[in-house]
Amino acid sequence: MPSHWYARELWIERRHLAMNALASTVILGVSLIASSLLSAQTPPSTTQSKSESPVKGCSELRQRVLSITAKQLGVPIRTLTNESRFVADVGADSLNLCELTMAIEDEFGIEIPDEAAENLTTIQQYLNYLSRRLACRPTPKASPSATTPGPR
Repeated sequence: MPSHWYARELWIERRHLAMNALASTVILGVSLIASSLLSAQTPPSTTQSKSESPVKGCSELRQRVLSITAKQLGVPIRTLTNESRFVADVGADSLNLCELTMAIEDEFGIEIPDEAAENLTTIQQYLNYLSRRLACRPTPKASPSATTPGPR
């Protein structure tokens, strides 16, 4: 059995475990909300985690992807460029790529289909894919008409 099949099976097993953990968390959250509503208390305030924060601009997206990539592949962030190829330049194997994809999915709260993940071989390809999925656009500058109050 080729090693990439084993890596794929590990990736699928980890994804199932993550999905089960997510389902348990959702059920726990729903039960906490329901119990707080039933007891007529205000639900506890929720804090927005990093993975739920919206992407403000493409530079923030790039920095987050570079950070995740460096952490997952164990390389210094300064050695990574948009053109860095995961296998040829960084030395990642198929298991590393599966873990990288799962980490990016977790960070941005999305699911990347297997067919798409197989074609993402550089950081720039991940950035392009995430930009489309998250509708990343450069942060707009305030225009004078937007800051001028309208008629009353």
